[in-house]
Amino acid sequence: MAQRQPLLENALYASLDVETRIVVQQRTTEIKTLMRRTAQDIVEIGLKLAEVKARLGHGFFYAWLHAEFEWSESAALKFMQVAERFKSVNFTDLQVAPAALYLLAAPSAPESAREEALLRAEEGEPITHRVAREIVAAHRAMPTPDRRTSVDLALRHPPTALVREAREIALATQAVASASVETPHRMGVHFSSRSVEHCTPRSIIVPTLACLGEIDLDPCGEGGEPPNIPAQAHYTIPDDGLAHPWHGRIYMNPPYGREIGNWVEKLCSEHEAGRVTAAIALLPSRTDTQWWKRLREYPVCFIQGRLTFVGSQDPAPFPSAVVYLGQDIARFCRAFADLGDVYQRLALED
Repeated sequence: MAQRQPLLENALYASLDVETRIVVQQRTTEIKTLMRRTAQDIVEIGLKLAEVKARLGHGFFYAWLHAEFEWSESAALKFMQVAERFKSVNFTDLQVAPAALYLLAAPSAPESAREEALLRAEEGEPITHRVAREIVAAHRAMPTPDRRTSVDLALRHPPTALVREAREIALATQAVASASVETPHRMGVHFSSRSVEHCTPRSIIVPTLACLGEIDLDPCGEGGEPPNIPAQAHYTIPDDGLAHPWHGRIYMNPPYGREIGNWVEKLCSEHEAGRVTAAIALLPSRTDTQWWKRLREYPVCFIQGRLTFVGSQDPAPFPSAVVYLGQDIARFCRAFADLGDVYQRLALED
């Protein structure tokens, strides 16, 4: 490096205007400081590299790379791809391995794979290179939106008998649901479940009504008019639904970030205390998380295919599952059997 520095000064820095030389030298020092290469550092390095490249131009940029860092063009490109794909993400509290980040940032990685990896990281899952590789492979194998599978069609068109039963229930509760819009509720939710990705589709609402009969409370209400979920009461964004007791028959589609564990714990505690008599929870299928272990005593339907949430044109980048808390497991099975297989944990006795 000591032998190349004078050459660099003569061939590159000396030919630059004062402002550019100062900026490039400052970015050089900063990049070397960041080279411990955590996920957040990789993004910062990529942004600084892109800035230097824009100032120096193609030829001088790669001469600078080689002289200052002994990096190839492809090595710098990986940093800049990460910065381009993830510049708006704060990785400070996320466990994403550098090798996983490079893989996810590659042009060949589907955008939906990046979304799923970030979602799982936000839920507390470490994203290793192996996990990232599996996510990318799964999304590459998924059908494109214009090639809908028979499972997608089944989700949008449940069996006639189930639709008829749910429609009758929905008509009976429509007046109550409409009234709940006009009259503000006393309690609300910490976060809304209405988002482009996660607002409950009709294909889940129909069997939920068939299973529960009516929904007394939607603790993660979206606050729309009319509400997406035909419940007698909704907890909406301005309030803290986690701070209040829940009662009756519950439908829960919680926020899908790190706080999901709090909602799962709240639902289980309220049911075990007897205040929640029956409940349906729509959740991402994350069987390796701590919050999922809290639900393992309850029957679960693993949804076939990927749900398309209300407001989104494409299927979700993650699998979904429906968990049932209640006494009528047979009714739960009948309601959701066409959406996926239902499982229940077996406990072996000594």
